[in-house]
Amino acid sequence: LLREAVTIERSCHSSLENNIASTIRHLSEAFVLLDETDKAIELTKEAMDIAKVSLPSSYLELAGCMNTLGACYRSRGEYDNAISWYDKSIQLITRSSLSCNLDLASS
Repeated sequence: LLREAVTIERSCHSSLENNIASTIRHLSEAFVLLDETDKAIELTKEAMDIAKVSLPSSYLELAGCMNTLGACYRSRGEYDNAISWYDKSIQLITRSSLSCNLDLASS
């Protein structure tokens, strides 16, 4: 069902990058649960590439992708790699939140 959703969203308007990235990331999370981490990592990296196109509006999706990669590596027992991705996710959210707050303060 999620694969069909991705196909449908890809065939729609290109402004849906964030929705496509989100759908692909959710599909990758299903593969983590199925213990198919290679496929999950592949899909998550695809979602990250799509989310990067829509920055800065997609920073939360990009951070979510980083978090999902952390879960993939944690599932594999690659804890140092998992921690690295979790840390990148936190850093992105922190930087983006600070930037948003500075933008609000200056307006």
